[in-house]
Amino acid sequence: MEYVELTCTPADFRLVATSRVRWLDWEQDFALVQAYWPPQFPLTPEIWAEARDLGYHYCAVVEDGQIASIAAEYRCADDAWMVAAVSTAPAFQRRGYAKAVVSFVTHGILDARRIAFCQTRQDNIPMIRTAESVGFHITRTMEWGIQ
Repeated sequence: MEYVELTCTPADFRLVATSRVRWLDWEQDFALVQAYWPPQFPLTPEIWAEARDLGYHYCAVVEDGQIASIAAEYRCADDAWMVAAVSTAPAFQRRGYAKAVVSFVTHGILDARRIAFCQTRQDNIPMIRTAESVGFHITRTMEWGIQ
């Protein structure tokens, strides 16, 4: 399967309105995230703790007591952090929430003076357009597992 990697530099970054986005608290927001998580991959406290230990930090737009859109900052290397796990609930799509969470995470990465990047399937046009809307550019194409 073909994937693309996109990178955003401080010079290209375009901050969008992120006032509705907040970092999720690992303990207090667990039930909120668990309710949002795909049922085919049930979220347990152990999996949630493992994500934290691996370097993930989640943010979300919360509307009416539920997650509308979510994304993660993944601290996968000392110099480069990934925008990961971007998702918007179907009932909340096409409202700019994915753009807001991607912008929020990207701003945090760039503010920490790290390289901001993301990876997605080449056919995931909505994610590519969302990333490009805040300043990401495709930097390479790769087969899964081949760097």
